[in-house]
Amino acid sequence: MKRHSRELKVTLLASGLASIVFMPAAAMGQAQLEEVIVTAQKREESLQDVPVTISAFSDNQLRDSGFDSIANLTQMSPSMQFGNFGPVAFVTMRGIGNENTTAGGDPGVAIHLDGVYLGRPVASLFSAFDTERVEILRGPQGTLYGRNATGGSINLITKKPVDELGGEVDLTYGGYDWLRVRGAINLPISDAASARIVAFSEDRDGYTENGVPGGSDANDAENWGVRTHLSFDIGETTSLLLSAAYVSSGGVGAKSELREPFPGSTTEQNIDGPPGFAFSPLGPFSGIPAYNNYIDPETGTPVVNNLEPYEVARDGDESQDSEFLLVLATFEHDFEKFTFKSITGYAETNYESLSDEDQSALPLLELVLIEDADQISQELQLLSHGEGHCSGF
Repeated sequence: MKRHSRELKVTLLASGLASIVFMPAAAMGQAQLEEVIVTAQKREESLQDVPVTISAFSDNQLRDSGFDSIANLTQMSPSMQFGNFGPVAFVTMRGIGNENTTAGGDPGVAIHLDGVYLGRPVASLFSAFDTERVEILRGPQGTLYGRNATGGSINLITKKPVDELGGEVDLTYGGYDWLRVRGAINLPISDAASARIVAFSEDRDGYTENGVPGGSDANDAENWGVRTHLSFDIGETTSLLLSAAYVSSGGVGAKSELREPFPGSTTEQNIDGPPGFAFSPLGPFSGIPAYNNYIDPETGTPVVNNLEPYEVARDGDESQDSEFLLVLATFEHDFEKFTFKSITGYAETNYESLSDEDQSALPLLELVLIEDADQISQELQLLSHGEGHCSGF
């Protein structure tokens, strides 16, 4: 079962539609639409035959749009919204999602990587370089993708090994000393085996400037990762794909910004006078005195809760550290009338995040989030070769 690359021609489909609308009637009979192949129902089908509200983006479209992670999909799919709090991602589709991203909460939009469901929201913040295509299925999609797909499902399919030697290197440099290096190489090992290895590294200074001397500048980047696929052809009708991916993310990461003064750290306080009780962070009757505002030693002005975008005044040494590991095995065997497919996956996600929650230059409140999660998944599919739909359990 030699694997060959198949390119989705979604862009040509769009131009074909435009030509049908605007071409003269005499020429309309000559217009042809390019077929778009998707796996929204877990087998290859034409996009026009799938009874699902779906958006599919090919490798060329993703490359032209600068796609690098799930966050970029919000610019390509109007019904999708993405946000994050440190390493934790919030994904909604048509307004449906879940704000409870703790260990006891499940997401409302399912995210799959090469057929494996990613159960924890921190796992979605990986680099999506060398992606073959992305399929966005608007919900509900519980029939094929389970209870956590009420809002829909996002399926990322990475490029798999082919039987030709090849590769690419991507180097990007930008503002705030942003340096990103990405590379992929395809290695044919034998007539029945091939490998594909992808690696990336990204570093950038934070563009959210902190006015407190020694404070952390948020929205930086300190990420790296590697992904590999090993493909084996076991006879003419059987194949085995072994895959592994690891991503590490450090630095400060993305942090929220407070757009109103925090109680107890306002400029209404008498800066030169002694601490009082009127602006205590826990209230006037708490018995805890209010803090004087932080004074910039250079300008002599208070620096508390800067309300300007991408400018903060936080004393906390903020940070985030997250890791994502995925190991999976995909086995396929073609019978005469159907294909048996097994997807076995093991994933580990862990993160630790430290945030200055009062978002001021005063030592009032810090938030520490720690989570370690492991998951094992096993999916068995029977994919019919006829017009009937697939089934899995």
